[in-house]
Amino acid sequence: MAEERGFYAISGEYISREGLVQKMIDSFNDKYPKPKITDFNEGSVIRNILESIGTDIFHMELNDESLIQLAFLTTMFGSYLDLKGEELQTPRILGSSSIGNVTFSIPEAQTIEITIPSGTVLVDSETGYYFNTTAETRINIGDTSCSVSAVSQVTGEAANSRAGKITVFRDNKPSELLSVTNNAAFTGGTDYEEDEAYRERLLAKQGEDSFGSREYYIRLGESVDGVHDVLLTDATGYTGKVLVNGDEKPLDDDILALVVAQYIEPNLVYKQTFLVEECDYTEVDLEITAGVYEEVDDQLFIDVLETLFNGGLYVSESTSQNLNLNYPGLRINEPLTVYQLLTALEAPSFVSQITNITSDSETFNKLTPDENECLKLGTVSITQNVIN
Repeated sequence: MAEERGFYAISGEYISREGLVQKMIDSFNDKYPKPKITDFNEGSVIRNILESIGTDIFHMELNDESLIQLAFLTTMFGSYLDLKGEELQTPRILGSSSIGNVTFSIPEAQTIEITIPSGTVLVDSETGYYFNTTAETRINIGDTSCSVSAVSQVTGEAANSRAGKITVFRDNKPSELLSVTNNAAFTGGTDYEEDEAYRERLLAKQGEDSFGSREYYIRLGESVDGVHDVLLTDATGYTGKVLVNGDEKPLDDDILALVVAQYIEPNLVYKQTFLVEECDYTEVDLEITAGVYEEVDDQLFIDVLETLFNGGLYVSESTSQNLNLNYPGLRINEPLTVYQLLTALEAPSFVSQITNITSDSETFNKLTPDENECLKLGTVSITQNVIN
């Protein structure tokens, strides 16, 4: 309610509906010192009219003040900060889930397999946070344990569970013999970036974005069509080395030549020189087992993965439900989690569940490129199991 709040304008003046109404009364009395209207007390007809007008004026003043604040990064707020972040190519940190491995155990080997479904919900006994297993797993005949990755249902640093704390099943156990724990701490959980912290980061970014700055030279390379991102590193005999990661891998020679042309005078500070090279790639081979409602061409899975790795919009009309997937692609030195892979691969309507995913026959939580390299999709093996 307008009568219950006010605000300070950038000028320092305090604006409230009560103050606006009093100004109107004072203005009337100054102009007409001996008027026929003498009753401005609350509840009078004239006072109620002024209160109504004051409400509209208050909201106009509040709107004008908001527009003034949105003109400056130091006073900008909310979604307008996100728009400014897009201009500066510095998105807000939205927060991320934590990820790690859990181990299921039984006291002694059994004569039948024990299957733990994907999506089994586990609970951190210390914080009460929920975690979902990311794939189906089983304790085979003769074994007493198995491991699988899990991801927190909520984002934030608080979801980085300490070792030995994920020990509770939220629902009925797949087997009464089962126990669970995380032998190592879960990591990767980050908090949502609030306006104050985000504004400070954008101000720092804006201050760097001048001619000859590091950000200037990054934008110089990334302005070339076909370039996904660049990384500046040290190079003996040069101001720096520019590593180029293309939208397509390997990078087309013509695109690399256009990037080289960017790092010449007059785009450079006097006497600065740069060595420009395509970045190296860490190739990722994947083996995927998927439950599907109908068998499809393996290339559909591969196309989704290439979009996830390289970035861009992938649209397919070859299934009963059109796919419309948009991913930013992986930058140099950027890792990829199994959770991101599962989310992308389970998006198509023909996929019921990804039951297993490995790289070079090894399970993983996160794929990390070699230093100053970018992950590149390698050989993909797909096993489809049709669900009746």
